[in-house]
Amino acid sequence: MDTKPISTNLTPAERRRKVSVQEAARINAVHESTFRRNYSHLIRRVGKRRQAVELGDALDLPPPPTD
Repeated sequence: MDTKPISTNLTPAERRRKVSVQEAARINAVHESTFRRNYSHLIRRVGKRRQAVELGDALDLPPPPTD
């Protein structure tokens, strides 16, 4: 699985863009439930049912540990 496929040369406005939790997990090459468990402090409720993560926060996370 590719990690960090999105360019890190983003404007501040692009880094504040909201992405789904599933997309944030994909960017970091982890399962969605693992992302929710380990990075719940980054998840924001942006609607009655929608939860999102700022793209910049997802990109700033350290790479996943390798076994």
